[in-house]
Amino acid sequence: MMIEAAVKNSEQAFIDYKLFDAFRRDYVKPYIGSVLALIAGVAFMIMQQYIYAVIAAIFTVSFPLILRWLTVKGAKHMLKQNPDYTEMMAFYVFDTSRMHVSFSESGKRSSFNYVDLFCVYETSEVFYIYIQPTKCFILPKSKLTAGSPQQLSRLFSAVLLPRRKFIKR
Repeated sequence: MMIEAAVKNSEQAFIDYKLFDAFRRDYVKPYIGSVLALIAGVAFMIMQQYIYAVIAAIFTVSFPLILRWLTVKGAKHMLKQNPDYTEMMAFYVFDTSRMHVSFSESGKRSSFNYVDLFCVYETSEVFYIYIQPTKCFILPKSKLTAGSPQQLSRLFSAVLLPRRKFIKR
């Protein structure tokens, strides 16, 4: 079974990835600030320190929004630093034991054993294939040229699920 894909990187896909990485990959970290502010707000209400309670309430609501804004701004800044990213074309081939990736512009080729992947996340539209904790290939399901998203999902499930490295979000 061979599954193939051809992906031209895009600014929106990169921004979506950064938002996924910040908010959906780990549900706890982005909301810790809000939870702590909420606890502080309740404590201030009990102590009748209403101005501090209001400030804590504002922080509780605004923290995730500020984090989202900073994430998008940071992603756009990263793309300005590396303008070639959106021109890059990546070709993927998935066989029974390895993932092969090649890039048209540089001619660089890499292969990865599935068991060596850090983790793979599947959403309704994209596979995020982490080769390291901070390095990820973005593979939109719509870009598969041979095989189907269900076949790729079954392949990842068979190889990575026993190691808890395949997560559906």
